[in-house]
Amino acid sequence: MEPQKEIDLLKRRLEREISSRKQAEAILEKKAVELYEANLQLRKLNENLEQEILDRTKALKASELRYRQIVENANDIIYRADAQGYFTYANKTATRLLGYSQEDIIGRHFIEFVHPDWREEVEVFYKKCRDENMMETYLQFPVLTKEGEIIWLAQHVQFIISEGAITEAAAVARDFTKRKLAEDQLKNTQLRLTSLIANLQSGILVEDENRRIVLANERFCKKFNIPVPPEMLVGTDCSQSAEQSKHLFADPDKFIHDVEFLLKEKQTRVGDEIQMADGRILSRDYIPVFGEGEYMGHLWQYRDITEQRQADEKLRLSEEKYRVIIENMELGLLEVDNLGRIGRAYQRFCDMVGYSEAELVGKKANDILLPDEFLPVMKQQAIDRIKGKASVYEIQLIKKNGSRIWVMISGAPIFNQWGKVIGTIGIHYDVTAQRRLQQELFEARLRAEEAQEAEKQFLANMSHEIRTPLNAIIGMTHLLYDTEPTTDQHNFLDILKYSSEMLRYLINDLLDISKIRAGKMELHNKEFDLGGLVRTLQKTFQLKLESKPVDVESKVDARLDTLVIGDDLLLNQILMNLVGNAEKFTAEGKIGIRASIVGRARKTLKVRFEVYDTGIGIPSNKLELIFQSFRQVDGDIRRRYGGTGLGLSIVKNLVELHGGTIWVESVEGQGSTFIFEIEFKDTGKPISTVVQQHKFVRADFSNNFLVLIVEDNSMNRRYLSSLFKKWNVAHKMAINGREGLEMAQAETFDLIFMDIQMPEMDGYEASIAIRSTANPNRETPIVALTASAMLSRKDKAFQAGMNDYVSKPFTPEQIYLVLEKYLKIEEKRSSEVLEMPALENAGEEAKPNTANGLDRAYLQELYGDDREYALEMFDAFLEKINSEYVLLHQMSEQKDWRATAKLAHKLKPTFPMAGLTWLEADFQILEDQASKGEDETSIQLIIKQINEKVAVGLPMVLAEANRLRGLAT
Repeated sequence: MEPQKEIDLLKRRLEREISSRKQAEAILEKKAVELYEANLQLRKLNENLEQEILDRTKALKASELRYRQIVENANDIIYRADAQGYFTYANKTATRLLGYSQEDIIGRHFIEFVHPDWREEVEVFYKKCRDENMMETYLQFPVLTKEGEIIWLAQHVQFIISEGAITEAAAVARDFTKRKLAEDQLKNTQLRLTSLIANLQSGILVEDENRRIVLANERFCKKFNIPVPPEMLVGTDCSQSAEQSKHLFADPDKFIHDVEFLLKEKQTRVGDEIQMADGRILSRDYIPVFGEGEYMGHLWQYRDITEQRQADEKLRLSEEKYRVIIENMELGLLEVDNLGRIGRAYQRFCDMVGYSEAELVGKKANDILLPDEFLPVMKQQAIDRIKGKASVYEIQLIKKNGSRIWVMISGAPIFNQWGKVIGTIGIHYDVTAQRRLQQELFEARLRAEEAQEAEKQFLANMSHEIRTPLNAIIGMTHLLYDTEPTTDQHNFLDILKYSSEMLRYLINDLLDISKIRAGKMELHNKEFDLGGLVRTLQKTFQLKLESKPVDVESKVDARLDTLVIGDDLLLNQILMNLVGNAEKFTAEGKIGIRASIVGRARKTLKVRFEVYDTGIGIPSNKLELIFQSFRQVDGDIRRRYGGTGLGLSIVKNLVELHGGTIWVESVEGQGSTFIFEIEFKDTGKPISTVVQQHKFVRADFSNNFLVLIVEDNSMNRRYLSSLFKKWNVAHKMAINGREGLEMAQAETFDLIFMDIQMPEMDGYEASIAIRSTANPNRETPIVALTASAMLSRKDKAFQAGMNDYVSKPFTPEQIYLVLEKYLKIEEKRSSEVLEMPALENAGEEAKPNTANGLDRAYLQELYGDDREYALEMFDAFLEKINSEYVLLHQMSEQKDWRATAKLAHKLKPTFPMAGLTWLEADFQILEDQASKGEDETSIQLIIKQINEKVAVGLPMVLAEANRLRGLAT
């Protein structure tokens, strides 16, 4: 090829390549522009998308907040639970309606809140829902609030299902308690109404405003021979029923006319009498029914009064017959109209008042016969007669000669044939002689009551006069025992003690029978070990009779293994009297006490007691006498064995006071068995196997207390002073109430013993003066020293402000128990040496009820005999109190009630750990009040009360901790 051609060819190829490259560059540039524009659009789109996402996120958060607010403020309970039914969320309505906090609800199973009677049914229902993977359910059931109230809930539950299994449940429960109660009430009302109408002895037919039957009963169908059940009549048109049934009536036209008239007038009409064609007489009532002023139908009621009318006729004939009979009896009849005018006076009545019938007829009975003081009685009787009521009453009548007689009147209304009261008939019986006898009996009863009161006063005075020197005799005898007497002197003291005790028992018997007769003996029930009481009594008499050839045995039913509730003191007195009686008449052999269960109800036990002996026995013809007061088998028994004859009478009365019965079985020369039965409440609490020995200890009070003795009897003052000196009890004495009051005004005492009957000022007056004046001993316990065992005297002592009483003659043990009860050594010493700087608002003069100190039983239950553990817990408690309890005052000052409630909740369980169980309830109240935060006054008041109680309780805890520390070392 020629070079030129090749060059030309290369040029053209180069031109084509250049052109192609230019085209490619143009295309690339165009695509680059398009890509740039696309990038711009994509960037703009991304910016818009990001903004849209931000906007949607904000909207979603706002929506979620709105929905949460809706859920929290909804009137319905809204909650979520996991697949097993445990709460994971509950709104405020749930806490408000159920009374629980969120913390109390979350994590608990929903079935715990369901009423126990419904739990099984609810569990079965929701188990079925889970088994069948149901998406939505609805159920109505009751739940219990924290306060134990019942709320009915209508609950919708939606189950969340994932991978074929329920993972969560969302529920909405509405309180429909009011509607439920209303529905139940409506159902009950409808049921009662339907049952009432169905069982009425009258025939009932209810029609609506279009005269279609709404309700009919069986009696209606029977009265009108309708051969279908009443329920099949419902809906039947009755517009032609009168025409169709007129043949059943004696006067068909009148029946139709009356029905049409009643339906037209729509006015209530009762008591229309209808004569039936078959001879029956029916009473018909028509009652239209209106609702909010609109006529809604009517009710027909038909009663068969045939027998009543026949009875009325028989009664009329009978009245006529007996009217004649009464005229010949000692009964005076008088008839008056509604204005009180005499219509007829029968002869016997005329004889009573001395008037003739002509003198009485037409005159008003009240004007001519009635004393003015009886006018109110007769006015009331007239009102009762108009109402159709009869009555019996007594009044005086004035006779023609001016004298008066008492009459008993049986007054009754007189009716006409339409049942309207037109007057009164009175049957008069002269009771003047009976009235005179009643007056004499009344006067005799007054004299008897005065004599009984005199007897009671005599017994009270004699009790005082005898008990006061007797108290000194017994007291001095006790003191003489401590002087190391010789053998002969000891024997003389034994005789003196025995004789004085016998005299005291005699006085007690006389007072007991007096209290029983006056109805002043009362039961004081409490829990006790019945078997233990019997065994203790047996041991007491076994020791007493160890010098005699008499065995004392007891047999207690093994089933008496729980505590019972009853009056153990009176039961002990019954058994003591019976065993003492057996001891008196048994020279050798045995005496026994048997207690066995003879009946058992749901919470009661009937126990039979038998006290038997091998003594002299009782003749069969004397068995009925032995329970009578002041009666013994014969005079020889009294001479040989002594006694007043009151013991068994008292026993009988005490058994009957328990609602029981007593009897005796005896064979003369072989022995007797006294049997009585009493019911006790069974507590079901087992009797502890640990028998505690109660032993009197002559304690040393180390003169830490000051006691005032106000007693006018020098021997009793000396007796008490000797006891107090032996026990190192500092004391002062006054010889009468006035001197005692002056001493009580001069200084403070820890305890006051106050005699009742004293010269110048008695114990009642002195106690009232101490309690009602600005006296330093206004709060000091006062114990009455009373020589009277009469209940009225003891009640009067309490009314005068005394705290307790000891009956004369008293023993050293009795006085010591009073000192132990009111002189609380441990608490007093602790309060003197311990201060509480952390409790500034404790209130120094407050004396709150602290349930008698530390709860020893609870501490024993917690720590047993582990003193080191107990000390560790006490120290931890004191440390916690010092660091946390002081915050309570700060929070109350700041009125931070939410924090106060939390602190109260935290402190509440710590106080029982130190034996202060009686503070737990106060902290619970504080927690509840502070949680609400509504009543600041109440919150501050309960905080003040807690401070006061802690101020009293904390020294006890410190003292106990120190005691434990001493034991540990």
